[in-house]
Amino acid sequence: MEPERQAPMAGPPPPKEPAERREEEMTRLYLRLEQAEDEREAKGVAAAIVSRWSRSESDTANLLAARALAADAAGAPSLALNLLDYVVALSPQWSEAYVQRAKVRAQQGDDSGAIADFENAATLEPKRFDALAALGALKEKTGDKKGALAAYRKSLEISPRQESLRKIEERLHIEVEGRDI
Repeated sequence: MEPERQAPMAGPPPPKEPAERREEEMTRLYLRLEQAEDEREAKGVAAAIVSRWSRSESDTANLLAARALAADAAGAPSLALNLLDYVVALSPQWSEAYVQRAKVRAQQGDDSGAIADFENAATLEPKRFDALAALGALKEKTGDKKGALAAYRKSLEISPRQESLRKIEERLHIEVEGRDI
């Protein structure tokens, strides 16, 4: 007679991978952003999301990006751009690198380079409401009102409590599409 086999005791589930934990965290934050009661709450959630986007999985990329921000703040935009070029080369899937480089490029008057970087950021991270809003502003500045309106609307779909952006979208809607009858 064979001894009865006991089923192994179920232990705690295996720990989740960092990417899986990050994805769950971001999903919760996006839901909170979408369901925010007012603009104040939405701004707090948006800040948490932006904070999470600002952290790369690469310590080297984080260090170079921090130095680029410091260089830009110190009035050395060319150094900041060079550092951000390295960051993009090192971490081409990190949307924040493109956002940071786009901001420096925009400050330097390189609107087409900034637009390309914001578009890359929004492609890599389709819920980059900040990049979409900035993209809309640049497109509007360069005369692409239809493209600007599309970018503003995408940003508002993700983060609907951006009241100042909503007013811009309403104004541009009238300019591009006319008044509703």
